[in-house]
Amino acid sequence: MVQPPRCVHSNNPFYVYKFPKALYGLKQTPRAGYTKLSSSLTCWGFKQSQGQPLEDPTLYCSVVRALQYCTLTCPDICFTVNKVCQFMHCPTNVHWQTVKRILRYLHGIVSHGLSIAASSDLSLTCYTDADWASCLDDRRGTSGYCTLLGSSLISWSSFKQKVVSRSSSKFEYRGLANAATELTWVESLLHEL
Repeated sequence: MVQPPRCVHSNNPFYVYKFPKALYGLKQTPRAGYTKLSSSLTCWGFKQSQGQPLEDPTLYCSVVRALQYCTLTCPDICFTVNKVCQFMHCPTNVHWQTVKRILRYLHGIVSHGLSIAASSDLSLTCYTDADWASCLDDRRGTSGYCTLLGSSLISWSSFKQKVVSRSSSKFEYRGLANAATELTWVESLLHEL
């Protein structure tokens, strides 16, 4: 470290000058930026989370990963598990309560299951739906589909689209394109069988 010009102290050449206030507002800038951002977000209707971060999120992450595996056989928890997966980087006690609620739900439906009924009607049917800009966090919408062979559910998906659509019709078309892709794949699979 070198003393700045015009501030050289001849008796103590290794001393440096401590400024009485921060240069260019370095200490105040983050606080002022946070205050401005916080007040703007509050005006727009956002609320700060009331949850406390978990001390050890490893249990949360491992349970959520196990729940992701459960979604393969239990499609009714797909949406909720998707939501709790979005907070794996910094889970709070509110998220942990949600995970425990999912586990209680699964414990209550352990005797339920999907069954494929014997039927002579093997028509392939697909239903799709989209919810445009439904997520308030990133304004991306959720779309999904389910495919039935006769009266039996054989394929399903619910996911947040990767891009933000400017119009609801474009969003619906994207969801429809995803469902059509899945339907084409299922149809080709059935032809191979």
